[in-house]
Amino acid sequence: MKNPEPLFSFVIPIFESESTIPALVARLNHFGEVAPELPFHVIFIDDASTDNSLEALQRSTRLFSNEIYSFSQNQGQFTATAYGLSLVKTKLAITIDDDLQHPPEEAIKLIEHYKNTKANLIYGRLDEKKHPLFRRFGAHVLKSLLLISGANYEGVSSFRLVDSSMLRHFEQLDRQVIFLDYELLQTAPKVSFTTIKHQPRAETNSSYSTKKLLKLSLKMIFVHTARRCYR
Repeated sequence: MKNPEPLFSFVIPIFESESTIPALVARLNHFGEVAPELPFHVIFIDDASTDNSLEALQRSTRLFSNEIYSFSQNQGQFTATAYGLSLVKTKLAITIDDDLQHPPEEAIKLIEHYKNTKANLIYGRLDEKKHPLFRRFGAHVLKSLLLISGANYEGVSSFRLVDSSMLRHFEQLDRQVIFLDYELLQTAPKVSFTTIKHQPRAETNSSYSTKKLLKLSLKMIFVHTARRCYR
């Protein structure tokens, strides 16, 4: 029997996640079994992991339509995600992290919300954030600084639904994307939010160090303020 055409695509950036890959793939397999009415495709982007993430992914038993891509140099989560979006062929794409803090089955809520609102960009607003304390504090400080400069990113997360009109923005992507949500929010005709579950990381240690988060935060602030100055 021919597999049904996917209704949407998951875009999943992978980085230093060798230990969580088996659980991630198992969860996606399970989602495919319990929600056969929502056939999906998965685009994995390995962001030049230095562990065996890519090998673990290639060895895994994936019971769903999928593609695997790998960068030769680390480009950052936003660029990896944007590149994945540039490859999507379905009408809808849903981005999730590789650590299972965003349960794949929560995609049902985003799709239902899309049917009700027809929003071009939908964010999964986290019901209760399970990030480590230092990440929650850092995110709060960053959003506060951006709010001062006139940008409100409250409710924005990496669990997003993007429709086909937004996907065209990333066709033939050949650049680094420093702040993906800035670009999405600047081009989305209609933005909406819906509450989703947020779970603790499947692995205790995060691939994001304090130094990396600080560096990323400074880049995001610079990009946002620079673009405002040149409007």
